[in-house]
Amino acid sequence: MSGQRVEIFFKAAGSDRWTYVTSDRTSPHGRFYASATARSSGWWRAEYDGARGVKGTVSRPDWVTVKPPPEKADTRLINVNAYPEPVKRGTHLRIRGLLQNDDEGSWEGHQGRVSLYFKPLGSRSWQYVKTTWSSDSGRLYTKAKAWRSGHWRFVFRGDDDAYGATRGSDYVRVRR
Repeated sequence: MSGQRVEIFFKAAGSDRWTYVTSDRTSPHGRFYASATARSSGWWRAEYDGARGVKGTVSRPDWVTVKPPPEKADTRLINVNAYPEPVKRGTHLRIRGLLQNDDEGSWEGHQGRVSLYFKPLGSRSWQYVKTTWSSDSGRLYTKAKAWRSGHWRFVFRGDDDAYGATRGSDYVRVRR
């Protein structure tokens, strides 16, 4: 029968109560498709109340195990330095630093994708300059042309293993 309502229920581990999650209508062939996000381990089942002349039914429960997301490490950007200072307008500025993550109380180098930003003197907003990668030991090194005096900083957005980090900034004066 087409268009019959099928409801999906969930019972969390350790609970004795079924909770309504979502529902769907059957296709002309009696099939249905419902999507739900499993946030904790427990039992899932489908229920059909029936219709005139058709008896309702409940599926056998199906156990789903939900694994917690992996814990992430804290990170920090340290020893960030833009040099030489002052720098001549239009020449390359070298920027270096160190990206580290907290490995159970000990700070170790972290390899990751890091963005470089610049904020001109007197401006309120940071401008994206480029993206670079830190080495396995966490060392960062990149170059950028300096056109105006201002502040430079690295931003690590985080990854599957570590949270993000932002370095305050390093001011560099540009001379004409």
